[in-house]
Amino acid sequence: MRRRVVVLRSDAGPAVGLGHLQRTLGLGVALRERGCSCVVRAPETGDVRRRVESLGLRFDAATAPWTGEEALALDRLAPDALVVDSYEALEDDLSLLQREGRPLVLIDDLARFPLPGDLVVNGSVRAADLPYGRLAPAARSLLGIEYLLLHPELWDVTARTPAEQVENVLVTCGGSAASVGPLQRLLRAIEGASSAFQLAIAAPAGVAAALAPFLRTSRRKVTVISPQSTVREAAITADLAVASAGGTSRELLRLGVPTLALVTAENQRAGAVGLSRLGVIELFESIDEAEAGLGRALDALAASYEERRRLAESGPRLIDGQGCRRVAGVVLELLG
Repeated sequence: MRRRVVVLRSDAGPAVGLGHLQRTLGLGVALRERGCSCVVRAPETGDVRRRVESLGLRFDAATAPWTGEEALALDRLAPDALVVDSYEALEDDLSLLQREGRPLVLIDDLARFPLPGDLVVNGSVRAADLPYGRLAPAARSLLGIEYLLLHPELWDVTARTPAEQVENVLVTCGGSAASVGPLQRLLRAIEGASSAFQLAIAAPAGVAAALAPFLRTSRRKVTVISPQSTVREAAITADLAVASAGGTSRELLRLGVPTLALVTAENQRAGAVGLSRLGVIELFESIDEAEAGLGRALDALAASYEERRRLAESGPRLIDGQGCRRVAGVVLELLG
C-alpha cells in the first residue's frame, strides 16, 4: 500500500524564530509514526535543514517571504494532505492551497481572518476564546492545551523534582533576532536579585554576540548555551527559568521547570495570561514590569521550595506532551 505523503509548510528565520518549525517537526514525526511520508518545506536559514533531517524527515527549501508561487511549489510535492504553520500566508494565499480530496490543516494562533482549512489547530489554553466560528461549516477545529504541538523530545519526558536550593537559572527570550533588546534588559534586571545563582543564557548566535558587555561585567558565573541546543538540553540543570511567554515557556512547563515568563510579542499575551490565571507561571506583561520586579520575584521564588515544587508539578500536569499524537490521529481520519 502506498504511503500517504504529508507536506508541512512552516515559517522559520531570524525574524520569526523557530517556534513554527518546532510545532511542524513535532506533527511531522507523529504523522510518520502513523505511517505517513512527511516533507517539511521551510526557508533554508540557519540550521533549519539540520533540525528537519535529524528527525528523519525530508526537507524541501522554500523561499521567504511567502510568494504567489508557493501553491504551485507545494503541488509539485504531490501531497495527500497539506499542513501550514505560517503568519506570512494570508487568507487568499491559503485559499489557493485548497484541493478537492486533499485535507488542508492550518496551525494557527490568532484567528486573524476566516481560515479556509479542513482542520484548524490551536494549542493555546485560551484558543476557544478566539473567533473560530468563522470556519467553513464542514471544517473541524482542535482548540486547547491538549493539542499543544511540542518537539518529540518533550513527548515522554519525566519532570525533575526541584532541588532544595536554586543554583542555576536559565534565561531565554526565544530564537528571533528581535530578542536581543528584551534579553539585555532582562539580564540587567536579574542582576538586581540578591540570591546567589549561576546563569545559563540560551540565545541565537547573533543575539549571543551582543551580550559581550554583560558577560564582562556580571558578578555571576554566566554560560552561553550553544544556539543548536534544544530546550530540553538547555534546561537539564535549570532550577528556575526566565523566558519569553511564547512556545519556549510551554516547553519549560512540560519539563517541570518553574518559570517566570515575559510577554515579548503581542501574539503571546492571551495564552500567557491564561497560563498565569491557572497558576502555572509567574507572568510579567511588559519589559518595564519585568525590569521593576524580576529581581524580587526571583529572590522570592528561590526562597520558597514549596512554591517551586508547586510550579514544577503543575506544568507537566497541565501539558502532557501528547498534542502532536492527538492531532496526527485526526489528520489520518481526514485522509480516510
